[in-house]
Amino acid sequence: MCRNNASSKLDHTTASSRKTFDISVVSDETRQEILKRIKETKITKALGKELGVIVPLIYKVRNHGILTKLNSGESTQAVAEEFKMDIKNVREVIFRANLAEFPNIKRRTLDYLTPEQVQTVRNCLNRKMTLREISEVLGIKDSLVRCVQTKMKS
Repeated sequence: MCRNNASSKLDHTTASSRKTFDISVVSDETRQEILKRIKETKITKALGKELGVIVPLIYKVRNHGILTKLNSGESTQAVAEEFKMDIKNVREVIFRANLAEFPNIKRRTLDYLTPEQVQTVRNCLNRKMTLREISEVLGIKDSLVRCVQTKMKS
């Protein structure tokens, strides 16, 4: 007989490891240094030790820098290249962020389809193309095409 010992398998963490860190505790000079170093190297514990801050705080500063640049009107692609990140990761930062502080940033709907792609999908659906044909022509997932189709019906 096998017992479920799930409680013994839980990862026990300390309260300090679950803290959320506020970037206001970091001076502007340190913030600028962090942003400069992030653009040169990857984020590691060694980088945190050099700068005298913990890694989660480095990520917070990076994410705030990304959101500030996007809020000022820079394109997502340009910000991704500047921070040497994949564009999907920049979109993930946007998705997880509290955008109340950044009114010029809008979350994309329909799982990252641009408005032009949505319009193209609608036109293709009106021409009676199949989901698979549309996804192959536009290079997007079938599920995204299906999502647009469902929204058209409602």
